[in-house]
Amino acid sequence: MLIRAGIWLFCKLWNRHSRQKKKKENPIQGDYFSGSYIVKEGFIKSDINFGAVEHIVLDPVFRGAHIRNNFGATLLDLRHTTLNPGKTYMDVECNFGGIELYVPSEWNLSVKADTHLAGYTDKRLINRSREHTASEEEEKELIIHGKLTLSGMEIKN
Repeated sequence: MLIRAGIWLFCKLWNRHSRQKKKKENPIQGDYFSGSYIVKEGFIKSDINFGAVEHIVLDPVFRGAHIRNNFGATLLDLRHTTLNPGKTYMDVECNFGGIELYVPSEWNLSVKADTHLAGYTDKRLINRSREHTASEEEEKELIIHGKLTLSGMEIKN
């Protein structure tokens, strides 16, 4: 009996420690939702399972993102930020969910995503009347790559 009580006490303390560690790693938690969402110095790391997240990026410079979405939804608004000169990468992985991005029409954007029973659309209204010169604005590019499975990604402005 004493050995059983010791094993039970050890298991109870071990479970409490692992739950506290998990809460620190995953700041967003609920009854039917687990995941993490971290924004640090213009870089976004999102891991959403059975939930939804909406975020407006207010950092002066958007440095990229890693978005992983399983059975959930992610809405990301990038209209109030800028890009660094050169290429900025956004890595997406979406399974049975949806991603909605709001991107300024002036940004150069290319999507290189593998789709499996999924799709993505760029519904931005692009102003064709502006002059196309080799300006600093055109040197900036957002590249979205990743994998979409039974899900969708929509890009709007």
